[in-house]
Amino acid sequence: MDKIRLAVIAGPTASGKTKTAIDIAMDIKAEIVSADSMLIYKRMNIGTAKPGHNQQKLVHHHMIDLVEPWQEYSVSDYAQDALAVIAKLRRARKNFLVCGGTGFYINALINGTFKAPKSDPLIRQKLEQRIKDGETLSALHQELRKIDPQTAARVHENDSYRITRALEIYYGTGKTMTYYREEHKQNTNTNFEPLIFVINPSKEELSERIEYRTRKMFEYGLIEETQELLRNGCSPHLKSMHSIGYLQAVGVIYGRINIAEARDDINKQTMALAKRQITWFKKQPNTKWVSSVDSKEVKNWLAIN
Repeated sequence: MDKIRLAVIAGPTASGKTKTAIDIAMDIKAEIVSADSMLIYKRMNIGTAKPGHNQQKLVHHHMIDLVEPWQEYSVSDYAQDALAVIAKLRRARKNFLVCGGTGFYINALINGTFKAPKSDPLIRQKLEQRIKDGETLSALHQELRKIDPQTAARVHENDSYRITRALEIYYGTGKTMTYYREEHKQNTNTNFEPLIFVINPSKEELSERIEYRTRKMFEYGLIEETQELLRNGCSPHLKSMHSIGYLQAVGVIYGRINIAEARDDINKQTMALAKRQITWFKKQPNTKWVSSVDSKEVKNWLAIN
């Protein structure tokens, strides 16, 4: 079976992926399949820098506004849903681009996902209780490093969800997440031939873009949006509410920090996230590092007449 050529517009957060993808999609008459783990959430618009209503009117976006902030949505869920969208677009003979910076999503789309054991609420509760009792994420990450060094190397030490999930799998099954990944590799037969265009601004430009975006988020109503989320039943302890922007906004609302401190921390944490994304993309095959993306090159890659 012939490989399906896939064009991915990627890069670190605030690199200009969204505008670039929209411009290209308009030029080649394509639709956009999002690969962003925050854009799946309804109600969370400002803090996620979600494409606005007018942008979505210009180009049809998929994989946006799928679940409520309090609902679970896994990488496997994403891969299954995104593949279904792509299959539908191909049946309709429509052009499409993938756009996003979430490495786990892009990898799942290109290479598939492994079927991990179902969550064990009792084990997860015990792990979460250890954190509540004062055990640091760094300590849990160190524990994971001893049990499953390959997975620990893939997961940032501040990523509470993925650290606890990896430990949960090990303590529930006696086998590591790496074991399940390797088992999956033996049975994976991906049908994509991807080219990932990684937009890579200079450090100075990226820093300026991040600071500009953070400032605009507050001007557009990040605090008010977060207050509305809390009023609608979103616990501040949700995974979605621990994302950059909302975490700091919650701190402002509860009086733990002021807006200036929140803005500074968002800038700092976003820059750290961008560095991790760049590191991830550097390890990936089939990438092309660019300062901008030429729609003609995308068109040629996808063999669009």
